[in-house]
Amino acid sequence: MRERLPMGELEASVMDVLWTRGGWSTPGEVHDVLGARRPLAYTSREEHAALRMGEMLTGVADRPAALSAFLRSLPADDRAQLRRLLKGKDAES
Repeated sequence: MRERLPMGELEASVMDVLWTRGGWSTPGEVHDVLGARRPLAYTSREEHAALRMGEMLTGVADRPAALSAFLRSLPADDRAQLRRLLKGKDAES
């Protein structure tokens, strides 16, 4: 079993990577740098899926078009859920 870092220490490590690299980095890039220092694990399947979605967006020239295409591909229930999340309403309602 891997030792879990206290939240403050992990946050400091992430910020250190971002400051050292300068500019911006994808979550995957930060994960790779931190993973080279010590073994890391995703805490859930959902976080891994979110990470992958973010990585995919970094590879496209027209992000708004990619996001629009993604939204059009979603079922109506998922689009409604995203609207609630963007409005700051409870994700479970």
